Amino acid sequence: MGKLIYLDNAATTKTAPEVVDAMLPYFTEHFGNPSSVYGFAAANKEVITKQREIIAKALGAKTEEIYFTAGGSESDNWALKATAEAYESKGKHIITTKIEHHAILHTGEYLQKRGYEVTYLDVDEFGVVTCHKKGRATIIAITGNGYTAKCKVKVTGKAKKKGVMYGIANVDGLFIRNSASLQGLQLGQYNCGVSVTIVDTIGEWYKIKYNGGYAYVRSAYVTITSDQRSGKVVNASNGKISTETWVYTGVGYGANTVAPVGTRVLVTGASGDYYQVRYGTGSLGNGYVPKSCVTLDKGFRYGVSTKKYKIGEKVSSTPQVTLFRTAKTKKRAYIYNNATSSAKRIGRLMKNTRVVLNSQKINGYYQLIFTNGRIGYVKRSQLKLLKTKVKTNKNTANTYVKAYR
Repeated sequence: MGKLIYLDNAATTKTAPEVVDAMLPYFTEHFGNPSSVYGFAAANKEVITKQREIIAKALGAKTEEIYFTAGGSESDNWALKATAEAYESKGKHIITTKIEHHAILHTGEYLQKRGYEVTYLDVDEFGVVTCHKKGRATIIAITGNGYTAKCKVKVTGKAKKKGVMYGIANVDGLFIRNSASLQGLQLGQYNCGVSVTIVDTIGEWYKIKYNGGYAYVRSAYVTITSDQRSGKVVNASNGKISTETWVYTGVGYGANTVAPVGTRVLVTGASGDYYQVRYGTGSLGNGYVPKSCVTLDKGFRYGVSTKKYKIGEKVSSTPQVTLFRTAKTKKRAYIYNNATSSAKRIGRLMKNTRVVLNSQKINGYYQLIFTNGRIGYVKRSQLKLLKTKVKTNKNTANTYVKAYR
């Protein structure tokens, strides 16, 4: 049998060894009923009284407010039935959800048979109660000291704005549905960081572009990165570029653009020494940058915006032109098929040959792309880096001398 990974601690948790050691004497030696009057049992009552005082002090409660039960189901039954009966004269309406434990649901059915009104609320795929419906509602709650608290809620429709919004999913496993309803057919799922284009808002749902048509996702699980309806473009971000760097299409390869110091980025994940980031107008560009070149905002969380900057502010400058660094060979240099110690030679470059680099240094090598589509790697020690940057990452064919087959 393979290693067991237990994920149901919310239901039953393995007893801690120190708890077993503390309780073992009361299972084997001091097993008297603490409610009995003889001395052997009375000693156990003293122990329970002492433990009740310790728990009450830790919780800031009174000792007479601490009760011991056999488990969660008994506690649920007791709390719900006792509260309902104690405050029956103040109201007989109980609100719960459809995903509660059977100890709650069955108790709700029991109370319904005795004249109580029980409302079971829907939840979404993440277990969050959905109650954003247009209209008026009054929620009545009975507090622990017997007072009645009323809260009136009014949910109104908003005037629709023309234009679209852009956003990214802020959770994994976000369901995409064919209608703005929890009962809508599931068309697929989005993971955290996936971009969405929003064309309309319907209650608590966003209507989005999806596979050449339209679909719907819960708005609570989408972070807006750009709202073009207001005429202002706002970028979501949680860090900024502290050292000028390239933004790569992959981890350390495929240089796509240069990010100057101060560029705001939204860090959505990490891979080795690189952050996966989103950048640009609407935060729709994506790529990888070295961790050493990014300063994270205070309160940073992956994929969650901590600050918003309008396009045009100094720190929101975003690279729009792809630039690639250049170098020239110090002497005759060999071209290799990969950036590892086992790499094989596939060609050579003559002395003082100017080349365009397509990556940062990878294991002491730089990546080159040639016009014939061939990709090669040259050792850093054989190159002199230049300040000149160009708009193409292709090296002309005559710089590549094919010497090895």
